[in-house]
Amino acid sequence: MRYLTSVLLFALCASGFSQTIAWKESLNDAKKASAASKKLILLEFYGETCFFCQKMDSDVYTNKKVVDAVGKFVPVKVQPAYNAELAKKYKLIGTPIMYILDENEKIWGHISGPVDPDYFIKLLNEIAELKRDVQKIKSDAERKGDVESLARLALSQAYQCDLDAAKATFGKAVEKSKGSKNDLAAHAGMVLGQAMAFQGRLRESEPFFSKAHELVKDSVETSMIRSWLGSYYMILGKKDEAIKYFDMVVRMKGSTEIDRWCADYQLRILRG
Repeated sequence: MRYLTSVLLFALCASGFSQTIAWKESLNDAKKASAASKKLILLEFYGETCFFCQKMDSDVYTNKKVVDAVGKFVPVKVQPAYNAELAKKYKLIGTPIMYILDENEKIWGHISGPVDPDYFIKLLNEIAELKRDVQKIKSDAERKGDVESLARLALSQAYQCDLDAAKATFGKAVEKSKGSKNDLAAHAGMVLGQAMAFQGRLRESEPFFSKAHELVKDSVETSMIRSWLGSYYMILGKKDEAIKYFDMVVRMKGSTEIDRWCADYQLRILRG
């Protein structure tokens, strides 16, 4: 009896650890599943030789909490090399980049990887909540007009890539902050900067990353913002500025293991 119990416990544990994400093979398949299940789509653009994509696969998508969180979506992976038209449609600038879509391909959010598993789950939940509460978020911002409600609306607009509206709302939130630190406003600024980059307006993104860096208090968010500033300057060929921000990520106590790994990888490239 004791032997049988041990075998059953081992089988249950093994099945739990081997749980994986059931990726769809095409966006069309994902859209059909989304229409049937009423779940949002998690579309990931990835490359077989992409080092950062491999990091997502090995360190993030193997995490059981992430598997459970992704199970609330319809996940699909697409390779730009074999889906040129789709990559062009989404103005793809690199991999891995994830979009949260509905069955009609309306964008409700975007995430750039690799990211810490817990932070990835936080972003997935956040995007789903913003989509659910989209009308309330608008009415709250109109009714209250304080930094929190305006920052939340700017965040929602930035996730949807409604860039001009997000810029205007973020500007109002910054004014209301009156120079004080505010993590929600900082987060909105970072997501807006990302959206600018994803929509082919990279050179317009730096002021939003910089303002987010001024506003932020949270250590994980600080690490993410500094990583984006490093990436921005790296893309523009400003080596010294890129090294400065990536070095901050590596040295700061609050950065996640994945953020430090990515920053260290970029530093090795920059320093040759």
